[in-house]
Amino acid sequence: MITYYIAPSDYIFNVSVSTTTYESKEVFVDEAKILRYNKQSVYIDTMCRLIKEGHSFCHCYDDNDEPFTNSTKTQANFRYTSYIAYDIDDNALPMDEYLTTLTYQPTISYTTMNDGIKGNRYRLVYCFDKKIIGTEQYMQWYDVMLDEKNDIQRII
Repeated sequence: MITYYIAPSDYIFNVSVSTTTYESKEVFVDEAKILRYNKQSVYIDTMCRLIKEGHSFCHCYDDNDEPFTNSTKTQANFRYTSYIAYDIDDNALPMDEYLTTLTYQPTISYTTMNDGIKGNRYRLVYCFDKKIIGTEQYMQWYDVMLDEKNDIQRII
């Protein structure tokens, strides 16, 4: 059994944030090979602002605290995270309606760039008050969250 707590709004955690912002999925895909990330310490409201500005984000990898590219984002290089994100794609329900069906509300939820173009698409981000270290622990927590949220399990 895993004990976890959804992080409070004043919690500071590390996340890797893209150095560039994107206004469309097409631009993001075209530039994904040259996309660079920097590790940052953020509050939840800071992460929300970065998302609204069009930044991409990912977990923390073995980057020696230097900017890194997507080629660094491998399981072997994964170090830790304080969040788990679920992408909900092609759902029949709009995000606001879907959120009312969840037992556990995400810390952050937002529609993704292709929302409305290819059905309802959004991301649910659950921030935790401790680090999830290594891929084995990450997968364990990811699966536990799915098991505890049978409503998400049906969709993914």
